[in-house]
Amino acid sequence: MKMLSEMCGQKEELKDMEERVEVTHELGSYQRRMIDRGECNVIKTLSQTMSVEEISNAIQKPIEDIKRILESR
Repeated sequence: MKMLSEMCGQKEELKDMEERVEVTHELGSYQRRMIDRGECNVIKTLSQTMSVEEISNAIQKPIEDIKRILESR
Protein backbone atom coordinates (compact mmCIF):
# COMPACT_ATOMS: atom_id res chain seq x y z
CA MET A 1 0.00 0.00 0.00
CA LYS A 2 2.88 2.30 0.84
CA MET A 3 4.59 1.62 -2.48
CA LEU A 4 1.36 2.16 -4.41
CA SER A 5 0.79 5.42 -2.57
CA GLU A 6 4.30 6.64 -3.40
CA MET A 7 3.93 5.62 -7.03
CA CYS A 8 0.72 7.63 -7.27
CA GLY A 9 2.16 10.59 -5.38
CA GLN A 10 -0.30 10.24 -2.51
CA LYS A 11 2.05 10.34 0.49
CA GLU A 12 -0.19 12.67 2.52
CA GLU A 13 -3.21 10.45 2.00
CA LEU A 14 -1.19 7.46 3.19
CA LYS A 15 -0.13 9.34 6.32
CA ASP A 16 -3.74 10.31 7.04
CA MET A 17 -4.87 6.74 6.49
CA GLU A 18 -2.16 5.37 8.80
CA GLU A 19 -3.22 7.83 11.51
CA ARG A 20 -6.87 6.82 11.13
CA VAL A 21 -5.96 3.13 11.37
CA GLU A 22 -3.89 3.81 14.50
CA VAL A 23 -6.72 5.77 16.16
CA THR A 24 -9.22 3.08 15.20
CA HIS A 25 -6.96 0.41 16.69
CA GLU A 26 -6.57 2.41 19.93
CA LEU A 27 -10.34 2.90 20.20
CA GLY A 28 -10.89 -0.81 19.60
CA SER A 29 -8.41 -1.68 22.35
CA TYR A 30 -10.08 0.78 24.74
CA GLN A 31 -13.50 -0.64 23.91
CA ARG A 32 -12.31 -4.21 24.56
CA ARG A 33 -10.81 -3.17 27.92
CA MET A 34 -14.06 -1.48 28.96
CA ILE A 35 -16.10 -4.53 27.93
CA ASP A 36 -13.73 -6.79 29.88
CA ARG A 37 -13.94 -4.52 32.92
CA GLY A 38 -17.73 -4.45 32.72
CA GLU A 39 -17.87 -8.21 32.35
CA CYS A 40 -15.68 -8.62 35.43
CA ASN A 41 -17.99 -6.35 37.42
CA VAL A 42 -21.04 -8.34 36.29
CA ILE A 43 -19.38 -11.64 37.22
CA LYS A 44 -18.40 -10.33 40.65
CA THR A 45 -21.92 -9.06 41.27
CA LEU A 46 -23.49 -12.33 40.12
CA SER A 47 -21.16 -14.30 42.39
CA GLN A 48 -22.97 -12.84 45.39
CA THR A 49 -26.07 -14.89 44.56
CA MET A 50 -24.97 -17.51 42.01
CA SER A 51 -22.46 -20.35 41.89
CA VAL A 52 -19.54 -20.35 39.47
CA GLU A 53 -21.30 -23.01 37.41
CA GLU A 54 -24.50 -20.95 37.21
CA ILE A 55 -22.58 -17.88 36.12
CA SER A 56 -20.70 -19.91 33.53
CA ASN A 57 -23.96 -21.22 32.07
CA ALA A 58 -25.63 -17.82 32.16
CA ILE A 59 -22.91 -15.92 30.31
CA GLN A 60 -21.51 -18.81 28.27
CA LYS A 61 -17.97 -18.43 29.58
CA PRO A 62 -15.69 -21.26 30.77
CA ILE A 63 -15.69 -21.98 34.51
CA GLU A 64 -11.92 -21.47 34.62
CA ASP A 65 -12.33 -17.90 33.35
CA ILE A 66 -15.00 -17.18 35.96
CA LYS A 67 -12.79 -18.54 38.74
CA ARG A 68 -9.79 -16.51 37.53
CA ILE A 69 -11.85 -13.31 37.54
CA LEU A 70 -13.26 -13.99 41.01
CA GLU A 71 -9.81 -14.76 42.41
CA SER A 72 -8.52 -11.41 41.17
CA ARG A 73 -10.79 -9.46 43.54
